[in-house]
Order: sequence, then structure tokens, then C-alpha cells
Amino acid sequence: MPIAPPPRVIVVDNEREHLNGLVDALQRCGVSCRPLFYPEDLAECETNPHVRVIFADLNLLDGDFRVDPSSCHDAIGALITDIKPMGPYFIVLWTQHHTTGDDLKTFLDKKLEGAGPLAVATLQKADYMDLSDGHVREPSALAESIKKTIGSEPQVAALMSWEAHVMNATGNTVAEIGRLAEVVANNSDVSRGLAVLLAKLAVESVGLGNVEKDRFGAVIHALAPLLSDRLAASVVEETGTNHYQVWSAAFSDTDLSASAKLPSDVAAALNRASLVATDNLGSGDSRGAVVRLADLYPDNPLSCLFGIDESVAAQEQYRCKNYDGTRDYACEWVLVQAQAACDHAQGQPGPLPYYLGMEFPTNRDDRGGKPPGACWTSPAILRNGQCRFLRVNARFGVFVTREAVRSITPVYRLREQTINHLVHHIHAYGARPGMMSFPLPK
Repeated sequence: MPIAPPPRVIVVDNEREHLNGLVDALQRCGVSCRPLFYPEDLAECETNPHVRVIFADLNLLDGDFRVDPSSCHDAIGALITDIKPMGPYFIVLWTQHHTTGDDLKTFLDKKLEGAGPLAVATLQKADYMDLSDGHVREPSALAESIKKTIGSEPQVAALMSWEAHVMNATGNTVAEIGRLAEVVANNSDVSRGLAVLLAKLAVESVGLGNVEKDRFGAVIHALAPLLSDRLAASVVEETGTNHYQVWSAAFSDTDLSASAKLPSDVAAALNRASLVATDNLGSGDSRGAVVRLADLYPDNPLSCLFGIDESVAAQEQYRCKNYDGTRDYACEWVLVQAQAACDHAQGQPGPLPYYLGMEFPTNRDDRGGKPPGACWTSPAILRNGQCRFLRVNARFGVFVTREAVRSITPVYRLREQTINHLVHHIHAYGARPGMMSFPLPK
């Protein structure tokens, strides 16, 4: 169990005084960082996928950097391989040698195959530090240089600003829970008050009978709205012009115009990332799970379950043109778990509702024939290198026991926003009223 979030800054040096001096200066500027004394601390080096800045002495090896720079570059590359950063990160070379860092950037881009740093900047130790004892003369000047380094990539600076706001919002949410615990405790045992409060949050989130299934998940459901509100409030509360300047530099008016003209495959890739989950899928009984129809019903399921011919269903009920039956491997019949959110959260008993869907390439959509009103169509998503639609028909529903589908691995899972949109369509279609009327003559 982590005690606190891992630091976003790592400092590596093979000179103890220089390492301690830099870490002390950064911490005095309010920067939490993790020191690594090279090479002794490498044995304890753990992955830190969310690191954003790595301070590294250019010459981590004993010897003259000017004689064998490739070995020094390789040492830094091996270090990054151990840390396994995900997302954008910077390397700041903390060095006594005059170099631009371009050679290291080229080396790492090739060695790490796409996982290299966004940029490599260079800071001269002698400009900030007494080399004899490692004392940093002006920590504020060092901090300002770091800000300029990050600010050289305004888009990443904006993302890091957002990340910092999320962490602050998390801290504010925890502080709010602490204040509420004091109210519950009535100024007596705050620990006991906190226990009662967390229990109450869990019960109200999923119901008393379901808390034991996943206590953490129950509290997450309860705290998510508080966190979202705190994140929005953190932007309003920010003072000065820094926040505005960071985000003004992140994208221009030209970028706003260009964003409406994304290539199809790029737009479909973004849709997949935001609307569809492809990892941490859970099992086939999860809300929003998309499972292959054949995994549940391998033998002529459309005729047996829904009383309709497969080709007729594809062309008339899903508007997929040129469908070639079971030999049409570009198209895939699926079932989508569309349980009500409250029933899912509370683990209500009973069979689970699934609705028949078809996933097919976007160029197979029959644009000349509008899909029936019962159909819900996803935005285009990129899967297996193709832009594809998922189309679900509200008329073709089936109930499945949890045990029958629990062992099935979903193809993917619709994220909360997407499955809620689908469920709203299903229920709105089912509740549509009809009215007999007599029109007036023209």
C-alpha cells in the first residue's frame, strides 16, 4: 500500500555531495523528489511510471566523459529502462561538461524506441552549486531555470498543470473528509468518526448488502463527485495570470480550427481512447462489457434467440450493406451489457440485460438507408486498424445469468459516459408514446 503518491521528480548523481545539495535545494523550493545515488541505489530502484523530470549527472560512470560518451549515454538509458516512465517526461542533464544534450536525445530516441524523453535540457552545475561541497547558492534561481525548461514545451506544461490541479483536488477532498469526520466525531475520537463516515459513504453508495463485495470501490463511487467538484473549484480559486498564460500557450486559434478537421483514423483513435476501455476489462458480466455473440451462443443464435435471419438482420435492422453471412469476417455480432447503473452498483440479483449489436467497418454503413429508430450507433472507433461503428438495436434484447457470462473475456468495455448514452437510448425508445390522431384536410 503506497503511503503517498510517488514523486514526479527523480535526481540521479554519482557524487554524494552533489546529490544531497540538489535534493535539498529542490525540496526547499517545495519540489518533492526522489534521490538515487548511482550505482548503489539502483538495486532499490523501482518503476516510477508517472515521473515528469529526471535530473541526471551526465557522467554517471567513473572516467572521462569526453573519451567515451556512449557508455555514459548507455548508463542513463539503462536507468530510464528501469524507471519505465509513461507519458511525457524531461531529462535535465546536471553536468560539469559543456554539451547541449542533443547527442543524448538522439541516442535515447533510438534505444528506447518511442519511449524517449520529450526534451533533454542542460544545466551547468557550476552555475548554481559550489562543486566542492554541493551547496546550491540560490535555489530559487535553479527552480526558475527548471520552470523555463518545462515551459519550453507549452503543451506538456499545460498537462502538468492539469496533473498538479488533480493532485491538489485530491488533497482538498481528503481534507474535506477529515473535517466531516470531526463533525461526525463531535470533537471526540476523530479516528472513530472517520471510520463511521467512510462506512456511511460506502453504504449510501452501493447499499449495505454490497459493501463487502468491494469496500474500496464503494467509497470511490461516493468520493468521485466530491473530487470532480474540488477540481473545478481549484481552477476558479487560482490567482494571478499564470494559469491563463499556460493554457493560452497550449493551443492556438489555428489549432482549434484544425481540431475540427482531423483525419478519420485519428478521430476514430481518439474516440476509442475516450469512449472505449481496452484494458482492465473485468469479466463479461461487467456493465458496458461487449462480448462476442458466438462466445455465448455458437449455433445459429439470431434465428434461435430473435427469430430473424442473420443476413436480413444485418441489412435491414443494422443497415450493414453487402453482408455475406457467417463468412463475412469484417463484421462481428456482439452483445452489450446494459444494466441500470444503480442495479450494477448495488449488485442486484437477477439475469443481466444484453442487447444485440453489430460492429462493422464504417465504409459498410448503408448511408442510403437510415437505420431504424431502435438503433444506437457509436462514434467511429479505431479497432484492428479500421474505422468501425458499433450499432446496437434496442429491440433485440436478451437476459443472461451472471454465471453464464462471468468466464467470458470482453472484446472491450464501453466507458461510463458511453454506456449511459446507450442505456438512455434503449429506455427512451422503449418508453416512446404513440397517439392516434385525425389530421385536418389540406
